[in-house]
Amino acid sequence: MKNMEYKAKCCMYDILVELDRICKKNNIKYTLLGGTLIGAIRHKGFIPWDDDIDVGFLRDEYDKFIKCCKRDLNKHFRIVNAENEDGNPNLYHKIKIKNTMYVEDISKNSLSNKEIFLDIFPLDVSPNNYFIAYIHQLKISFYRRLLGFKCKNDFSKNKNIIKRFLNFILSCLSCFYSKNSLINRLKKLMVKYSKSKSNYVINTFTSYGMKDRVNKNLFSEYIVTNFENKKFSIIKDYDAYLKLV
Repeated sequence: MKNMEYKAKCCMYDILVELDRICKKNNIKYTLLGGTLIGAIRHKGFIPWDDDIDVGFLRDEYDKFIKCCKRDLNKHFRIVNAENEDGNPNLYHKIKIKNTMYVEDISKNSLSNKEIFLDIFPLDVSPNNYFIAYIHQLKISFYRRLLGFKCKNDFSKNKNIIKRFLNFILSCLSCFYSKNSLINRLKKLMVKYSKSKSNYVINTFTSYGMKDRVNKNLFSEYIVTNFENKKFSIIKDYDAYLKLV
């Protein structure tokens, strides 16, 4: 098992190298996020118990990166999300390695390709008012869960009785929506405040909820740091960011 995990991480690292190549070629700013960022600072590589790589872009940089991938991404990889892959419940993108196998418990029943991947997250504008931002995030979480049920994601491992009941209700509600209608609702919600003068951005797909709502100035300057055998981009004020999330 450990040997398989090591090989999977090596493949994920190869995807990160490819992402970094495309970003350098097209002058796109990105940062390692979450456990990947913690690993880069503490371990100069993977956290021993972490099993994925997370990368984040401010929305404009994210959209630019997705466009560049259509032209520059190596043929051994594919970039997918809910819009171009059957059974995929995510509106953030994953870069996958073709002809590999990697099964997550939550998506084991979906029709999406079970390949080794790297997660790419957009950081979208969040309203200045905390209450409005919280309600906005709840709406996104609601439609994300409906889309998850629509794509046969497995939420059965949750042992909390109340949450299991809520999941049952949401699974029933998902029957009244098409996948495309849920995608369109989510796309509009994600960028709803993009033209506002808010001081905050958030990874709307985070598992940390409002903890991931941070001042956008944290993403104004970037440095590089070692992650395994190569240097990758991170935000300069990573310490302030990690203390918040």
